[in-house]
Amino acid sequence: MRSRLLSHDLLVVAVLTLLTVITWIGLDVYRALSKHDTPQVSQSQLVPLSPKVSTNVLDRLEARRQK
Repeated sequence: MRSRLLSHDLLVVAVLTLLTVITWIGLDVYRALSKHDTPQVSQSQLVPLSPKVSTNVLDRLEARRQK
């Protein structure tokens, strides 16, 4: 009787694990197929930033921090 109960419990765990794996794979496939493309970036947004640091800006930031 004990082995029959253990066998039944293992079957239930195996079925639940299988359902979990199938659901997980299905959701990943759905997410991959419904993924949107990356947005288009205009040329004005691709302009490189200036590497120069303005000392005036740094002085104003330092003054704000001290207040």
